[in-house]
Amino acid sequence: MEQLLIYNITITEDEDGIEKISFVESPAVERNFISFSRKSRPVRFNIESEEKRIVTGLILLADTPIYRRDARFGEHYTVFSGEVITRLIQKYFRENRTSSVNINHTTDAEGVFMFESYIKDTARGISPKEFEDVPDGSWFGSFKVENDALWNEIKKGTFKGFSIEGYLSYEEPEINTVEQLIEYLQ
Repeated sequence: MEQLLIYNITITEDEDGIEKISFVESPAVERNFISFSRKSRPVRFNIESEEKRIVTGLILLADTPIYRRDARFGEHYTVFSGEVITRLIQKYFRENRTSSVNINHTTDAEGVFMFESYIKDTARGISPKEFEDVPDGSWFGSFKVENDALWNEIKKGTFKGFSIEGYLSYEEPEINTVEQLIEYLQ
């Protein structure tokens, strides 16, 4: 059985960063977003209020191997540390990319923008109930969707979460066996 490598993600300030956030059907973080109702109570997959048009969800999952497959590295896992996530977020906001959104990493989306962002930090009391199992250092965001076509697709369940798009660097893998992966996850 082939062993999959685990690469830690790093960033260089000049070259790396998040270019866009994509609305996708199957987010790599394997966590779907939630929609907010008029009562401001998070509800999974249920739009109770047409007027707010807000979706919130996990954008980056900290300290957790995420399965990836691409031409350069083949099948592998990537891990974002909380520190790297913080640096990516700061650069994303510094570069004013909150309206840089697309659909399934292909078509740019107009009329949608991020208006809220936070990093889970239980010591500071920032820990959404719906995502108690998500590690500290993970990034969440809320988007206002003014685009009617996109909003209708969200309501139909076409899009269930977010995925980042950008330039990232990989560190040489330290973990390359199933046993090491299991130990890493514990």
